[in-house]
Amino acid sequence: CEAEIDAMTWLEWGIPGLAVGGVTFTDKQADIIRRSPIKKLIISADNDKQGEKLKQAVINKLKYDVEIYLVQMPQGFKDVNEMLVAGLQPPRYEPYNPFDGILQLY
Repeated sequence: CEAEIDAMTWLEWGIPGLAVGGVTFTDKQADIIRRSPIKKLIISADNDKQGEKLKQAVINKLKYDVEIYLVQMPQGFKDVNEMLVAGLQPPRYEPYNPFDGILQLY
């Protein structure tokens, strides 16, 4: 999550959340996650260009270290907190495959 309120939203839905406190994901933050017991990471960035940039940064730094899932934010919502305020359930999330798009030759 970008903002702490989004991490708290996930906790409201029963899923522990972690916020980076902005749109930048540093090597230090990635290293903290690598050294933690976290094995599964749901990336829940805002539904905008900065959120996409954050999502790609997290993927690039952690794709081989933890199991990554990507949130499918419904159209019309900026973030998960907007969904909670609207009375909705958590958004769907799908597994990320770091090998998608790689040509396989047999």
